[in-house]
Amino acid sequence: MGYGRVEWVVLDWNVNAIKFYEEMGAQIMQEWRVCRLTGDALQAFANINI
Repeated sequence: MGYGRVEWVVLDWNVNAIKFYEEMGAQIMQEWRVCRLTGDALQAFANINI
């Protein structure tokens, strides 16, 4: 196959999807959260000299 894993996101209220994914054998990773930068915060991040 050439890949080691597939990851995706699902909203916590979407219990039907979560059940479906669990039945597929997916591990629902409770400790992870999606983080997003947009707008001014994204622009500020882009301007950081690292």
